[in-house]
Amino acid sequence: MLKPLLNNNMDAVACKYANFYILEADIKLFLFAIRNENEIFIKYALQETIFSLSMLTNSEIIKEILKSLENGSRIELCFNILIYTDFSRWRRSDIDSLLEF
Repeated sequence: MLKPLLNNNMDAVACKYANFYILEADIKLFLFAIRNENEIFIKYALQETIFSLSMLTNSEIIKEILKSLENGSRIELCFNILIYTDFSRWRRSDIDSLLEF
């Protein structure tokens, strides 16, 4: 239910129903939202813990954030995600890659 809403950039509607479909809020949906630039939904999902904050230590999420920063795309989105990140749980090499930007 959430992915089609995000695919059509209906972030506000997805936010409204996110609590009802919390079981869909997995790594795949998080990656999809990053790639689709669903910034409003991502902010809401992190604030309301729809997405577990532990997902921000997942290697796929970290790679996607670093790839976006490297390409120079979605920089504001990436920084908004990084606000919620617990860097103490990141690998040293990932932190070094982040600091290169």
